[in-house]
Amino acid sequence: MSEHPSETDPGAPAGQEVEQAISASLFEAAFNVSHDLCVMTDMTTSKLLHVNPSWCSAFGFSLEEVVGKTSVELGLWQDLAEWDKLFDEIELGEPSAEYCAHFLTKSGDVLTCMVEAAIVEISGRPVVITSSVGITEKERLATERLAEQISKMEELRYSRKLFSSAFSASGDSSVITNLETGEIVDINPTWLNIMGWTREEVIGKTADELNFWANLAERDRFREALDLGEPLMRYRTHFLTRAGEVRTVLLDTTIVEIAGERILLSSSTDITERERAEEERLDLERQMLNMQKMESLGVLAGGIAHDFNNILMAVLGNADLALSEIPPGTPVRKNIEEMEKGARRAAELSAQMLAYSGRGRSMVEAIGMNEFVTEMMHLLEVSISKNVLLNFNIDSNIPTFDGDVTQVRQIIMNLILNAADSIGDEAGVVSLSTGVIYCDRAYLDDACKLMGAEKQQAEGIYIYLEVGDTGGGIDADIVEKIFDPFFTTKFTGRGLGLSSVMGIVRGHSGVISVSSEAGNGTTFRVLFPANESIDRQFPNQAIRASEEQDWQGSGTILIVDDEETIRAVGRKMVERLGFEALAAADGFQAVEIYKARAEEISCVLLDSSMSNIGGEEACREMMRIREGAKIILCSGYDMQDTVKQFKGIRPAGFLQKPYVMQQLRTALMTALAKESPVSA
Repeated sequence: MSEHPSETDPGAPAGQEVEQAISASLFEAAFNVSHDLCVMTDMTTSKLLHVNPSWCSAFGFSLEEVVGKTSVELGLWQDLAEWDKLFDEIELGEPSAEYCAHFLTKSGDVLTCMVEAAIVEISGRPVVITSSVGITEKERLATERLAEQISKMEELRYSRKLFSSAFSASGDSSVITNLETGEIVDINPTWLNIMGWTREEVIGKTADELNFWANLAERDRFREALDLGEPLMRYRTHFLTRAGEVRTVLLDTTIVEIAGERILLSSSTDITERERAEEERLDLERQMLNMQKMESLGVLAGGIAHDFNNILMAVLGNADLALSEIPPGTPVRKNIEEMEKGARRAAELSAQMLAYSGRGRSMVEAIGMNEFVTEMMHLLEVSISKNVLLNFNIDSNIPTFDGDVTQVRQIIMNLILNAADSIGDEAGVVSLSTGVIYCDRAYLDDACKLMGAEKQQAEGIYIYLEVGDTGGGIDADIVEKIFDPFFTTKFTGRGLGLSSVMGIVRGHSGVISVSSEAGNGTTFRVLFPANESIDRQFPNQAIRASEEQDWQGSGTILIVDDEETIRAVGRKMVERLGFEALAAADGFQAVEIYKARAEEISCVLLDSSMSNIGGEEACREMMRIREGAKIILCSGYDMQDTVKQFKGIRPAGFLQKPYVMQQLRTALMTALAKESPVSA
């Protein structure tokens, strides 16, 4: 059909060119293959522009004989009045839907046909398209087939309009690309809004020219699939916007062939915000799981330490009693001393477990960090390898903070030894620094996240202790694991280490941060809240050593504990100190004994955790019986953790299990020397 004017408008948009190409291709195919007798006539000149093979076969003319001539010149009409009537109706815009006409073939035979006509505009010229069929049953069926084809063409035209509307209004980013050239043929507003380009900047350009592939490996995978003719479904990839922002999308593609050209239709769904929200949800979930893990481990460690301290009370107490009775130089004394030494080491391990659980503070006092570190310098220097140089950077005028001296010393020793360990046998440097820093919300939240701490620390002034090393550093994927109990990158069986450091820091309402890079060393920073005045439950009372050594008491001591071995060793200790001893196996029994003999009981050693009636309830009942009741709390947990359970009660003292005779003597001396305590 090259003779008739079917070229597209050169000024039309690229998307319109594709649509016109589709329509022209479909029409040409239908026109040529139709069994009906089809003619295209220039309405202005009445000259024939084109006829189909079926027309040539029926009329006996060749295509070359008819193109450019009128039907009158060819003598096709048996009756010119029929020709005049048809074209009069066409000029009025009312072509006959079905018009009967009589034609003459080239050989002069009469051909009676039913004629249908339609007017179309091609390249700005009105063209009449006529379709004729002979009046026979077979020909009428052919007419019906043509009507069906025309209907399908109308449906296709309607579908194209629907596609165009859907393409423009889609919430997904859609692109039509010429596969041969890679040039973008059409693009919808959603893509432009997300990517930040204008339509004029995009049409006719390739993806590489626009540089919107964020990952070249993903681009190559995409192109390999296209070369194999595989449509990609739900392909996760990343695009770069005009502003350089990375957007994550799910890409769907399909390949179609139009007018001999392979066209790629791409549709992508932006899931950037969805993935960001999912990452935040997973991060929060990880934090919650870590908090739950640390809390569970803390509860477990605290519970084990408490029960362990009860057992050690029997071992250490009996060993202490035995040593007080065995003269120096006795062969068995050495064995008992070793037994006592082992029990004390076990007590230290128990203290570490309490520290890990955050329940290990016992002797709280104001600590000056600079003086404290200065006192430890020599001990620290002799504790590490000769190949490691220890540098001190001590800030001046640092305020005090409240803490337990023993536990803060444990923090420093653990961090210094850990830093020296990381250097190994090579030469290296460990630095210890102190200072003051203001911690804002963001800094504290990051530190709490690493510690798995749920409680938010208050913004403000913090005292910091910083230990850095030039060792191998810590891989990013294990930083969060270094505070887990018994975790190590070295040989197994290393103990609680950093986990106890973290527990002590948490117990002091502090935070710890870690900065490390594999191959470039590690820095630990421990921060404690700067000192504020606090209500001290048990102020220290100075007692001369000579008085304490020889002190003997009198009266009766009630020992309350649900462990029989602890009651037994406690009875021996108080009797050794000159007291009579009474014992109760639970809170209920203790209250009954105290009710009957309150006037003769000088002091009560009360276990804080018991079955039946608990320590708190028993304590309150005894104070109701006698307002001046002197009660010393005993627990495997630390002092502050225990006192929290006794709200509104001010006991006469505290003993942490396991304790020895000297500690019991001091506690009883202090409690009996005080005025009678009253409820707070």
